[in-house]
Amino acid sequence: MTPTILESRTTLSSGDVNNQTDLTLVGCELADLSALAGAKSLRTLRLRGCIVGSLSGIEPLDLDVVEIVFSTVGDLTAVIDHPPRNLRIFGVPISREVRGRLQAPCLELSPREEADLSSRIWDANHQLVFGKLPNDAALLVRPGRMLDYVAHWASALVEADLTKPDVLLAGGYRDPKQLPPNARFRCDWISGTAAEARGWVSRAALGDHDRASLQTFIARFPDEIFYRDEQSALDRFEHDHGVRLPAWFCAQRRDVLAGVRPLVRPSVVQFSHVPALTGQYELDLLGSRPDRRELEVDTLHLVPIAERVDDQGMPSTLAISTTADERVFEYSVDNLLELARRKQLATRSLNPVFRSVAAMWEHVSMPIQPTPGR
Repeated sequence: MTPTILESRTTLSSGDVNNQTDLTLVGCELADLSALAGAKSLRTLRLRGCIVGSLSGIEPLDLDVVEIVFSTVGDLTAVIDHPPRNLRIFGVPISREVRGRLQAPCLELSPREEADLSSRIWDANHQLVFGKLPNDAALLVRPGRMLDYVAHWASALVEADLTKPDVLLAGGYRDPKQLPPNARFRCDWISGTAAEARGWVSRAALGDHDRASLQTFIARFPDEIFYRDEQSALDRFEHDHGVRLPAWFCAQRRDVLAGVRPLVRPSVVQFSHVPALTGQYELDLLGSRPDRRELEVDTLHLVPIAERVDDQGMPSTLAISTTADERVFEYSVDNLLELARRKQLATRSLNPVFRSVAAMWEHVSMPIQPTPGR
């Protein structure tokens, strides 16, 4: 069923929500969610840029995902007493006491310092909240029916005069082509526990070797949150980087596994038992930097997915091919540029280090960065 989106509402009726499985409220101002009490089919509830007095009303529901983004909620008791499988709260002013009571199999929260700053701004009696989503800029948001946002630096807000909310908004960056709030505030990944990730892999159409590699990777992190990309995340990457990702890669990230720790992107990792890859790497769907695009994308048809970040050895990049070749290649950009200068550049200049992305995940050792603190 197509997700239902309701915008700028001050009231809800049971007729708005009955028989819905996926509901998104955008820029709404509501006293509570009592109208949802009879929506027995509802599994996913998203609040984006809303002002809600209480989540009261959702207690009887068997919710899989509750997502509260750049909103304010006066009373979170409903999700404290009846946690969904996946609870996401980003850019929401909540106290440390309430934060400590939140639990869910997949619990995803803004970093504590970010939430504290959002609370400080909201407590100054402004209709403004602050936060960021993974792989996005920090945003200052006016929730409610006058929903608006700008990109903003946290450091500037810490030093700002909180008695002047209009000045705070004016001090941010507003892209003339910026996305509407419902699109910008989207959490376009699907989270799961290790047990759920094992199920994704078991059900996927994979070869035996790749299936075993991914199961080994998941088993290494039994207490972590894993994730898959929604198609919208892949579409956005292709649009932003001007590249077409190969179908096999999109299928794996969308239907099988995209990574671990969705809130820590890129993750800093090490590769075990791979002599060619020493040191620490940033691992994510990185894309090519503008100064390297002609070399990596246009000439060699590559999409970088990892890059060495320490200074203990030669620069090193890992990339996939945009072709049907599913291997992961390693190279030094400096070496490739020198070969290009000599007109000796060719695909054979690349070093295939893994037979597949799944085989790469098998060798990822413990991420260096900790999960964001509660």
